[in-house]
Amino acid sequence: MTSKKRLIFSYGILALLLAVLFAANLFWGSVSLTPGAVLAALTGRGQDALSVGIITQLRLPRAVIVVLLGAALSAAGYLLQTFFANPIAGPFVMGISSGAKLAVALTMVVFLNRGLLTGSLTLILAAVLYLGQEVYAMVALRDNVANFMHLVGGVTGTVFGVVLEKRR
Repeated sequence: MTSKKRLIFSYGILALLLAVLFAANLFWGSVSLTPGAVLAALTGRGQDALSVGIITQLRLPRAVIVVLLGAALSAAGYLLQTFFANPIAGPFVMGISSGAKLAVALTMVVFLNRGLLTGSLTLILAAVLYLGQEVYAMVALRDNVANFMHLVGGVTGTVFGVVLEKRR
């Protein structure tokens, strides 16, 4: 098998595996639903309000967020490896994921200590503020401004991945 055919075959298998796992995420859960009930809920023809609610409000958003989170983290890792020209540089190795989680956790602690509830917008703002200081620190430490957009994309992908993970 040539290299191009092997690559196409590998991507095909990965896409098929993604589709199978996405469907499994919709079909399996603590409440047992038949495949017909899941398909009816997805097409808008569901008669049972419970199964429609479970699929449209719980399982489908969770499955979509998992796919988006995986894509964001993989793109962030690729962009960070490209920017730093280091094959082990990634959002977890660089501490970006931990920093964004810390910013969200500190925001929650500060607001909860004051008796205020934290909404999604507040937590997203905390993660974005962390993103800004992280980008500033990395650019200040590295003179290669030509790859600035790659860095911003990598850090942004990681922060959005962390925010989506917290919403799960």
